[in-house]
Amino acid sequence: MMENYSRSLGKKNISISNDKVSTSSYGSKTLTATATNHSNKTFDHVSIQFIFYKGNSVVGTASDYLYYLGPNQSAKIDASMYDIDSYDRYELDYISASE
Repeated sequence: MMENYSRSLGKKNISISNDKVSTSSYGSKTLTATATNHSNKTFDHVSIQFIFYKGNSVVGTASDYLYYLGPNQSAKIDASMYDIDSYDRYELDYISASE
């Protein structure tokens, strides 16, 4: 039950924007984005996860964690894409947060 409440808080109050995938000169891939808290609440332990697909199959996930996201504050996220070599698309799986 607590997990559902955490995900409800995240979905209702935090948005993700400016997301893009980049590849380093070493070949590692990272999904970067901006997480924005649109409420007047302070959130601790914000988890953000994306799912990557090739066709209709899930080929991996990438996630990041913020210890703190203050009221009306934005923060950069960097989600490393381990073992995801090829994908067609990705989408936000969930945002969870604790008050």
